[in-house]
Amino acid sequence: MKIGFISISPPSDKRASSGTLYKMAKALGDVGEVTWIPVRPSRFIRFLELLSKAMAKLCGRNIAFAFTNPGSSLWARRIDTSRFDECDLLFAYWGSSWLGRIQTKGKPVILASDATFPAMIGYYPPFCKLFGWNIREGISIERQSLDKASKIVLSSDWAARSAIEHGKQPAGKVVVIEFGANIEDEDIRPHHFSYQGHLDILFLGVEWQRKGGSIAVEATRWLNENGIEATLHIVGIKTLDEKIAALPYIDNAGFLNKNNPDEYRKLEEIISRCHLLLLPTVAECAGIAFAEASAHGLPTFTHCTGGIPNYIENGYNGHMLPLGSTGTEFGRKIKESLLSGELERMSSNAVELYRSKLNWHAWRSQFTKSF
Repeated sequence: MKIGFISISPPSDKRASSGTLYKMAKALGDVGEVTWIPVRPSRFIRFLELLSKAMAKLCGRNIAFAFTNPGSSLWARRIDTSRFDECDLLFAYWGSSWLGRIQTKGKPVILASDATFPAMIGYYPPFCKLFGWNIREGISIERQSLDKASKIVLSSDWAARSAIEHGKQPAGKVVVIEFGANIEDEDIRPHHFSYQGHLDILFLGVEWQRKGGSIAVEATRWLNENGIEATLHIVGIKTLDEKIAALPYIDNAGFLNKNNPDEYRKLEEIISRCHLLLLPTVAECAGIAFAEASAHGLPTFTHCTGGIPNYIENGYNGHMLPLGSTGTEFGRKIKESLLSGELERMSSNAVELYRSKLNWHAWRSQFTKSF
């Protein structure tokens, strides 16, 4: 079977979507022969995107250009549909803004994503404060794409509910398959939980505000002031505030590129020496960082929001606190879990959850069973 993989970035790019594109295409390669069908940006599209953002900013608004009628049509024209003839199956990754506008030539097409347009409205920063007309056009555009898809693969129950309720799709057409960890199996070191009086905490993310960076810093401060010596290892932030970087309990590794072997090894070393992942994100579609943490035996402490409940089970491989919880509340929960021995138990459970569900072999297996 030949699978046409339609995406903007090449499947070989380990940086695209935090490595999800690469791992997904690799998993599909075990199902059939994968050929990349690029969605090629143009200077004209980029110009219109920048222009629309500038105009919207003047009004204190945002515009999701790909989910406007002109944007959707322009992106659809950037796909070489002549290559569909050589494919048995089309796989559209994040294609809900243009799939409804292209001719699939009778080929079955699978639409894969981690969210829906309605679920993102007012939730993710770029989708907040949209114009009313943009919301109406976006909902209509995505509905056409959902209708055209033969199957819809989503990474969480949160996204699936939106596809069914907002997108008016039959439940049997929607499949939930959790994303796996975007790391190589041979790089996962055997994990043995060992606490020797100092707690190493991992913060892994590229968006400081959305990922709850300030909350993580406050939680680490609280721990140090309440009898638990701790260090917060920050990975992914390109420019960290100098005042935060200078704090004695902060270790800032900066942004690490997985495509760079030396930086990839550094990332793995940092993760392997940490005891837990603290990522109090306030908006999250899927849990790649949570899957990677589980692979290394790191329990996760985060908010209960978006697609996270598919990746974290309270008291099993971590804890989800109510959205809006403070750094102090996260600090108390971490201290409680450490002193009770729960943190060590959750470490072993995290590895088991990774092996059973949060890996790309499991994703491929579920994908094969569904189709």
